[in-house]
Amino acid sequence: MADRPRLSVCVPSRNRQPCFQQTILDLIASDRSNVEFVFADNSDDPSVMNSFVGAIFDPRIVYLPSLDRVLSMKENWERTVARATGDWISVIGDDDFLDLNLCALIERIETQYPGVEAIGWNRSAFEWPEARTVERSGPVTLVNRVRPMPVERMFNSLFRWAGATLLPACPFGIYHSAASRRVIDRIRARYGENLFEHPVVDYDFSHKLIHLGASLVYVERPLSILGVSNASNSAAANDPDRSRDVIAAYRAENGDRYEQEVRAAGFPFGGSASNAANIMAAQFWFKHHYGIEIDGWQENFLRCLANECRLRENRQSFDEMLALCRDGLSRWEGGRFLAGFSPSYQEEHGTIAPGGLHGHVLRVNQAIGGAATPADFLSIIRQILPAMSELDFTDG
Repeated sequence: MADRPRLSVCVPSRNRQPCFQQTILDLIASDRSNVEFVFADNSDDPSVMNSFVGAIFDPRIVYLPSLDRVLSMKENWERTVARATGDWISVIGDDDFLDLNLCALIERIETQYPGVEAIGWNRSAFEWPEARTVERSGPVTLVNRVRPMPVERMFNSLFRWAGATLLPACPFGIYHSAASRRVIDRIRARYGENLFEHPVVDYDFSHKLIHLGASLVYVERPLSILGVSNASNSAAANDPDRSRDVIAAYRAENGDRYEQEVRAAGFPFGGSASNAANIMAAQFWFKHHYGIEIDGWQENFLRCLANECRLRENRQSFDEMLALCRDGLSRWEGGRFLAGFSPSYQEEHGTIAPGGLHGHVLRVNQAIGGAATPADFLSIIRQILPAMSELDFTDG
């Protein structure tokens, strides 16, 4: 490509070749010329993806093959983003999908909001059919609006967990969102050359972006799909045996350095207790590492921890998580939060979130129209929504 691409879509992958191959095919089906695809394989058997990508001729593709050693997730993400040349960069998983109409939307956003450094958007979710054991629905917002987002609001949402029910809501970062090259350079100047320092790479970048005070614009329209395939870590969340395997793999890859650091700094949870504890441990590490003092998050975090316990899909998983949480709470700030932590197991969770319209959110059955991939699901969602040209740009 003679001109610098407007958008680089980065897809790091490890040992999920079938999904990775399908995601590649779905992305390159677009005829947009101002996009670059950086596909990075990090698999035990390099020949699978080498042969697959080698048979494709597309000048928009930058392919990074597996090396002679397995890279950590941090290393694989780092090399993937480092090879991107676009003005804007977005990272998705190998079982996800991104609406490449984002390329044209970026132009409109930059015209309307000069100085924008990061763009976030609404996402929907899709379980690949082979990973779906019960019916699921995906949320689709119908607002169809673009607006600037006060960084103070995102600071409270991310660092103080304001309004969170399970995890802090922050649609800004580099994962399923877009960061400008300008803000990436600012992050490197402030925090060092490595964009991804903590193993929880997506939140690590978001912590830096929001703490830096980036200029944010939010698109209230689903522009990407968070996929869940059989090999996804999220697919193992409610399976105790698979969860233990995921935790063991995490520790084999990263050691216990980060857990030791946060425990020494006063936070007793590591990555094994829950998703909420894992995210807070990553956040605690960031604050401790850079000498940042932020208070007012403790009660909000505890609410999320209790909610996550309640939503475990079987009794064994609930009991194991509750024991880990109570053990951590007994060692945190003298155990002052332990007495008030008493979530009860919910016997019935249902199989599908209620369908239909709920306020401005439409819940759509993921099996609609025989959707087999995240790209299929997004294509159907587009038929439900107003055209992108009808997006309403506001000042707040």
